[in-house]
Amino acid sequence: QEVRHGVGNHGASPFSTKERYAWGNAQAPYHVVAYDAALNVSPPSNTATVTTRSADRTLTVAPSADATIESANPAGNLGGAFSLQADSSPVRALLLKFGVTGIGTASVVEAKLRLHVTNPSDRGGDFRSAATGWSEGTVTWQNAPAGGAMVGSLLRVLQGSWYEIALPAGTVTGDGNVGFRVDSPSTDGVDYVSREGTATLRPELFVRVSDQSATDL
Repeated sequence: QEVRHGVGNHGASPFSTKERYAWGNAQAPYHVVAYDAALNVSPPSNTATVTTRSADRTLTVAPSADATIESANPAGNLGGAFSLQADSSPVRALLLKFGVTGIGTASVVEAKLRLHVTNPSDRGGDFRSAATGWSEGTVTWQNAPAGGAMVGSLLRVLQGSWYEIALPAGTVTGDGNVGFRVDSPSTDGVDYVSREGTATLRPELFVRVSDQSATDL
């Protein structure tokens, strides 16, 4: 018989010590007693204390850098602007970089990118992963990273609204830098709030991680 917090687990097999209902982030002391065919009970075993791991948690990550890049101004840096723009006429793209911390050994369950629109468009842009070796104060059209794998796309976006991109599995896998490039096929360009803009409207990366919600004992 398994005893947890002083209460016998009478329904369990005497040969099983599985307990699948331990709460996350809690401590539970256990000991075991054995019965023979005549129901004679043994002295209790030594007590073991098990600490279960906590349940899912969400990290909210602010961008560490962002910038608009413009083909007509190939050597110009626009990293300090209050908005981020993607347009096909004139050709502009935007870059975002996030320094993710706090995942540790946890598993990433999902990740989402959120942006707030200040100028509406029929296309919110095509979102691709991008290298992160650039700096906000020096990045230009000439030295900006190209877009990599597509991670999402937005069609019509409205002014004053938040929009969310659910990122594919594997986009965020652990602590470290994560980068994105956004281009638009539309001549009706879109503007988003940059990290220099209003604090409550800045870009955000949400990462939900699991530290394992329960422990088999």
